[in-house]
Amino acid sequence: MAFADAGMRATSLAASAALLGAALFAAMSMRFVMMAAEAPPPATSIEMVRPEPPKPPEPERIEPQITQPLVSEPLTAFAAPAPFDLTQPPTETAFPIAAPAPQPPIVSDPHWRRQPRDLSRYYPPRARAANVEGHAVLDCAVSTAGELSCAVAQESPEGWGFGAAAQRIAREHVMVPAMRDGQAVQARYRMRVPFRLD
Repeated sequence: MAFADAGMRATSLAASAALLGAALFAAMSMRFVMMAAEAPPPATSIEMVRPEPPKPPEPERIEPQITQPLVSEPLTAFAAPAPFDLTQPPTETAFPIAAPAPQPPIVSDPHWRRQPRDLSRYYPPRARAANVEGHAVLDCAVSTAGELSCAVAQESPEGWGFGAAAQRIAREHVMVPAMRDGQAVQARYRMRVPFRLD
């Protein structure tokens, strides 16, 4: 059995070698012939003819129409003003006077809702250390809630911080607001704040 397989293999190998040799022989004996390419047919020229654009339409002629004037009366030019007579005194022209806006009332005797208690804590530290006394005058706007918003109008002596300290004190004050026709209104108040060492 093993001998038969070996014989079959040998036969198969011989047949394969013969076929390969025949294919190789056929490939080597082939000849290739190159054929000349045919020339293309002569080109024919094509002439492009562009059509003429169409003519634009003729514009319509509109004849002007004469209409009648809208004013039935003839127009007259304005007459020149009469020249000024410089010998006469000028006349006074009355201009309407606008009513002045109501000024906020000035509070002179305030009724306080709230005041700070310990004023010594507001004393400027540098002035206290140098034993300097002074005062500040504030110009305050009083809101309808009675709160003060103040600007320093005067401080003496200057440069020791009495104005800024007085403003801090004023922010702690709340007064009963000024009234006009039963309504709370904004007002003005001038506050003098003394600074004394005890």
